[in-house]
Amino acid sequence: MIETSKMPGLMAHSQNGKYWPAFLAGALFLLFPTWIAASHGVLLLITIYVVADFDRQRFASIVERAPVLWTLGAIYLMVIVGTTYSPAPWKDILLHWQKYLRFLYPFVLLLLLADRQRLQEIALNAFMTAMGFIAVSSWLNIWFVLPWSASKKPGWGENHFVIGDHITQNVMMALFVVIALQRALQAPDRNRRLFWALATLSGTVSITHLSFGRTGLVVLLAGLLGWMFGKFKGKKLVMVLALLVAVGGIAIWTSSAMTQRIQKGIAEAEHSEDNRVTSIGHRLYNYKITLQMMAAAPIVGHGTASFHTEFCKFMEDPTDCLRYAWHPHNQFLMMGAEHGIAGLGLYILMILMLVQAGRRSPDNNSAALMYGLVGILIADSLVNSPFFSSRESQFFAYAMALLLSMNLSGSNNEADRPADTTSGDATLASPHQG
Repeated sequence: MIETSKMPGLMAHSQNGKYWPAFLAGALFLLFPTWIAASHGVLLLITIYVVADFDRQRFASIVERAPVLWTLGAIYLMVIVGTTYSPAPWKDILLHWQKYLRFLYPFVLLLLLADRQRLQEIALNAFMTAMGFIAVSSWLNIWFVLPWSASKKPGWGENHFVIGDHITQNVMMALFVVIALQRALQAPDRNRRLFWALATLSGTVSITHLSFGRTGLVVLLAGLLGWMFGKFKGKKLVMVLALLVAVGGIAIWTSSAMTQRIQKGIAEAEHSEDNRVTSIGHRLYNYKITLQMMAAAPIVGHGTASFHTEFCKFMEDPTDCLRYAWHPHNQFLMMGAEHGIAGLGLYILMILMLVQAGRRSPDNNSAALMYGLVGILIADSLVNSPFFSSRESQFFAYAMALLLSMNLSGSNNEADRPADTTSGDATLASPHQG
């Protein structure tokens, strides 16, 4: 652990530097859902801190226990190597370098969070606070025009998203719902069970009834399914799956907006060949052309950032290229088009290794949350390109790092050590306990 004497300007106010990493962990997970620009500054401070506090043996231990880091590093190396044969202009290549840098964020954050349950709890609670604020704001948007909210039209049945866009908000809200539901089940008393049950309901309705689009519903169901498969076994699993179907049916039946979304999606899919500008039609056309791109360069793809230019060459009408050539609304296909089977394989391997981290976890509750995140990531990757979206990519990088830190096998958590007079870690609740 870093000593005060190593960084006197930063650490003089705290005993053995304990408060500084706690502040950084809390600030990052509080700010990235709500104030993304400020979170960049906090991440820079975290990077400076972990470099100053770097311990080679500890880093080697983290990498050994979280082998998914090798895959994340390989993905970014592939992005760099893909530059050598890419036809894309440098401005596009540099953009991809910047966006896919998020694959390396878990290296930095695990150096801060791994084996430190106190910091994991602070980070998790900060995220829940930020998303709780967003959920409450979504509800308040029904009656009030909030100055900090993106939605400015009150009324039931409107699109009440607070930050970014409704897709990004709903992706993050899906994880909030999963965590809140687990906390409701684990709460030691009635008041806390009621609080987290209301939080679960509030977050769920903000997705199903207070937001437009279908992606939110898909990622929420995927997150809940992943969490359920990690949390329950045997008859209990069958029961909760049946309950999910029943609750989902009630939600659809009681939400005219959701019913309309589903009906509209079916109609858009049926007429996708005639109308490519709809949400579903656009995606299906993207998938069709991107698969052609992959077939033309199956092994290593067309190169980093090539999608924006090469996609146009496969279109029947290249003059309409700008509408479709930003990303294919599918992270799997985007990796395959730009980096071939190698890129697609690495992305799938990353997901499988996150599952493996849950399987090797010493804590079933943390493993269930990891499976929930994996479900959300898979669903979002099938209908979006989350690692090409600034806010979504940061969400997945940060959530991945936090849940990896909570699931590290063979961990030597500070909270598990005997209490001493210089650390408050042992007195704080573990994040595994919700």
